[in-house]
Amino acid sequence: MFRLSLFSGFQLEDLAGNTIKLRTRKAQLLFAYLCLYPRMDHSRERLIDLFWPEIPLDKADNNLRQAIHTLRPVVEAGDISRGSILMAKQGLVRLELPESVSFDVQQFERKLKEGLRLSGEAKA
Repeated sequence: MFRLSLFSGFQLEDLAGNTIKLRTRKAQLLFAYLCLYPRMDHSRERLIDLFWPEIPLDKADNNLRQAIHTLRPVVEAGDISRGSILMAKQGLVRLELPESVSFDVQQFERKLKEGLRLSGEAKA
């Protein structure tokens, strides 16, 4: 579906290499955060505290709704049913990512763990 890079600055591409723009920086940050913690339920309150702590709750909740609205067409494009990848209901938000997603931070973490494991084996 897409590739997400954070090490070189936020860059989102489809698998054909086309750049996908998100309207706001907060939508980018929210998407990156949800990608860092996929398949995990995040309370709306926690997300609001993280991304909009300086503004009144009703306005912050509206900003979160707008960010989710911005993300939906990106992650649920084409014939993907609404809510199957970006779940937002009952006060929770969760991003379900297919295994085909390429995310540089997760790739780095896997390589780091592998290197640490191999380093430990070499010392033994």
